[in-house]
Amino acid sequence: MRVFTNMAWPDDPYGTGRQVYRRTQPPMLAAFAVQWVNDGDQALPVSAAMVYLRLHRTRPVALDPATIQFGFRCVVPEHTDETGQLITTADLDLLQARRHAAVLTGHSLLADLHRLAKASALLRRGISAVEADWTQRRTTQRNLAQMIDTADTKLAGDDLLHRCLWARIEPHTAAHCLALPIAFASKHQQGDPDAQEWLALATVEKALIVALTASRLADRCRWVGRTDISQLLAATAWDAFPSFAPLPE
Repeated sequence: MRVFTNMAWPDDPYGTGRQVYRRTQPPMLAAFAVQWVNDGDQALPVSAAMVYLRLHRTRPVALDPATIQFGFRCVVPEHTDETGQLITTADLDLLQARRHAAVLTGHSLLADLHRLAKASALLRRGISAVEADWTQRRTTQRNLAQMIDTADTKLAGDDLLHRCLWARIEPHTAAHCLALPIAFASKHQQGDPDAQEWLALATVEKALIVALTASRLADRCRWVGRTDISQLLAATAWDAFPSFAPLPE
């Protein structure tokens, strides 16, 4: 399984296992995204990503759209028999985000959680816990992340393109990250490393769009002007994606 990340400790993004002395950590927003292909009667996850944004405890963070910093990890199975490893990684990320993130977000996440649980031969603690909590996300729960689904707000439309327009994100980026996995899925399943890299890039892009949209919905981040996700990826994720270039039209 291929792992794409810009973090030194992707298994412990909140630093909980590296604290010799207990200290306050900056709160974080965690955004989850997964891409699917149809595998006969069942949907098969072909990539999963978590993106992390640092927040302020008491006030919205003023972001410069050109220099937004974020962390991420994305996993892409090289073969279908590695799907279980993808689900294990997603389960760990969701389990930690539920307890340690200030905000956990996704786009139509409940559907993704149902599919992940169905695709797994094992009971997954993180997926099951977030799935149970997601139905009660409008109720504040002590010591758990605030949960936001960017698809169920009262804004017009429930797709990422509409969310981009509202959040002042260049909308062409959402079209890319939704269409690209479909175009590259067959090549990915044949073991094409370039297709795997582009699939990972599109999944990180989708998670970043969700993260920024949720941060604006919760009034945890503010920015002026439009944000171009492709430019952010070029500035922050270039070393994780060596074949990076502007996403194809």
